[in-house]
Amino acid sequence: MDLLECHGKQLFEEYGIPIPDGMVATDVAELDALPDSEQVAVKAQVPATKRAEHGGIVIVDASEAADAVAEMLGSTVDGNLVETVLVEECVDIAEELYVSLSLNRAGKNYHLVFSEEGGSGIETVADADPDAVHVVDFYELDRDALAREFSDIEQSGRVIDVIEQMYRMLREEDATLAEINPLVVTADGEVIAADAKVRLDENALYRHEFDFVPDEDDETFEFVELEGNVAVIGNGAGLVMATLDSIHQFGGEPADFLDIGGGADFETMKVAMRVAMEMDHVDGMFVNIFGGITRCDEVAQGIIDFVEAEDLELPLVVRMVGTNQTEGREMLDDHGIHALDSMDACAEKIVELVEG
Repeated sequence: MDLLECHGKQLFEEYGIPIPDGMVATDVAELDALPDSEQVAVKAQVPATKRAEHGGIVIVDASEAADAVAEMLGSTVDGNLVETVLVEECVDIAEELYVSLSLNRAGKNYHLVFSEEGGSGIETVADADPDAVHVVDFYELDRDALAREFSDIEQSGRVIDVIEQMYRMLREEDATLAEINPLVVTADGEVIAADAKVRLDENALYRHEFDFVPDEDDETFEFVELEGNVAVIGNGAGLVMATLDSIHQFGGEPADFLDIGGGADFETMKVAMRVAMEMDHVDGMFVNIFGGITRCDEVAQGIIDFVEAEDLELPLVVRMVGTNQTEGREMLDDHGIHALDSMDACAEKIVELVEG
């Protein structure tokens, strides 16, 4: 289980690894205690790499933080809906390092990777200059051995302190990876984890009480952006895959894979439609719902709310079968939304509408 940066830093702080002063917000109204810094970094908390390249990290004056947060919340970063942001102080960077510690299952030991060239992908650094990357495998961390390995590195003592705490965190929290890129050395010689990537062993979650791990019945959905122009939303991975195939069968090209899962309600439906419509290459939408745990009337209400709130004009076709399907279809019909019986009929209709 890969953690968001803010949750990884929460663990870092518990283990004494220095992190920037910051706060987490899900709404602009929560920005009541900004970091004491002239400039702040506003970071989208989404499971994506290279967030800065996708607009997920911006540096702004503290006076502009509220506007930046308002703009980022509700947007998408590399296909991920931004519901939480991390607002941090901008640290005075003198040097950027890279350090990661992972569990090496094959060797039944730990794998440490370190470089004085942090801030970019470690693979890129290794390709350009293999000597710039230090790799150490060990069964038990030996501070003296690390001190010899990093003897020519400034602030090696503080870096080793961080590595020791990362090692302790991996062992005690059943983590399989802890990565800091960059590990910043400030002008004052402080060492600060400016980023955090932590992966937990999902099979060991039952042994812990992490407040950031959702309950098993929490509603989530899976989203993958594709290259077509027909947005697809369904409940169940198999149903969504079959929907993609059906669209292809009638000459269309799906724009995404979006599975809202079982038990989704009208709020989940609205969020899913908002995510789909954030893609700039969507010309139409096909919603395919099998109502078992999911109630068709709840889904219909979410669709109607979204269409009315967003004044949606793109073609929309819905196929709903199952619990309260009659009520759901009547609701959609009353609002002029196409509701057809079969998946293939819907696929053919949306392709026809998009091409027309």
